[in-house]
Amino acid sequence: MDVIQKFLGRDIITFDNQARGLVPLDAGYPLQFQRASGTPMMRPVLIWNTENKAVMIGGEVKEGDIFRFSLPPDFDAIDTVVDSTRIIKERNMPDADAMLVFSCIGRLGSFGPMISTEIEGLAATWNTPMVGFFSLGEFGKLDEGRCEFHGTTVSWVVLKER
Repeated sequence: MDVIQKFLGRDIITFDNQARGLVPLDAGYPLQFQRASGTPMMRPVLIWNTENKAVMIGGEVKEGDIFRFSLPPDFDAIDTVVDSTRIIKERNMPDADAMLVFSCIGRLGSFGPMISTEIEGLAATWNTPMVGFFSLGEFGKLDEGRCEFHGTTVSWVVLKER
């Protein structure tokens, strides 16, 4: 917590000064962990332990992992998501029967009403029935590796009956 407050400022974290123990945080600034593949992984800071000033990160963090502070997603992220969805549709799966969307609740806070632009862009790409919800973490692939747990992202799955 000392490092987070050193770089983001003591006032960046708002909480009840009387709170003790495990205190939920809504810092809004995820940490960007560098991975061996080169693709960064976003992880939110979830809980602060007031007793030892430790923080709980949304996902696995190993000793020696390298991270940097990151801003919340900006509006360019919406275009990136919709564009990457179109590319995947063209290359891998031109038709689908249904779509499932799992979006981080942090994106709703960052985008506000503009989150509908992302949702509508996903829906328009596939033009198929879609259902989804805002979550506290998402599983998905960032590259050709395995599915992993991460935050401040949107993950989606399209389904096609054989």
